[in-house]
Amino acid sequence: MKRKHRVLIDTAGRMAARIGLVNISQYDLCREAGVPEGSFKHVTGKSFGEFITELYKSGVPVEARDVTKTRVNPELRRALILSLALEHAERVGWNTITRGGVAIAANVSAGTVTHYFGTIDGLRDAVLCEAITRGRPRVVAQALSVSHPRALRAPRELIERAAAIISTGEARV
Repeated sequence: MKRKHRVLIDTAGRMAARIGLVNISQYDLCREAGVPEGSFKHVTGKSFGEFITELYKSGVPVEARDVTKTRVNPELRRALILSLALEHAERVGWNTITRGGVAIAANVSAGTVTHYFGTIDGLRDAVLCEAITRGRPRVVAQALSVSHPRALRAPRELIERAAAIISTGEARV
């Protein structure tokens, strides 16, 4: 059983790199791994959704890819939208992002963005947290320029990199 479980994990990692973690289906994973679909829960000890969520939490990246499935794990969908929102914020400016702009960037409705992040402040806070986690100084610089409390608590090295961007004027979009 442990060998089949490892095969599923390795196969899911390869599939995630190829088609994106959010697009993996239980059927395709089992077929590619050579594990009967009906024995998935027995082999892994968890549902498919729990398995994918565990992979995501273990660090398998959610790449910015189009979603090809009709039903998507909500946690992965949120992570994908957040990843695209961060890219969008780097292009247009953290303080000027809108639900509509993020929705267009993520190819979802504005209502979906609202569902996952609530208010525009909630969306901006989530994007800032993601920028801090990923070490993206340009977005942190924009938040520092308005003295956002979360940006002020970022790691020292990131604040220094962001301050350098502010001093050169690159933080403005």
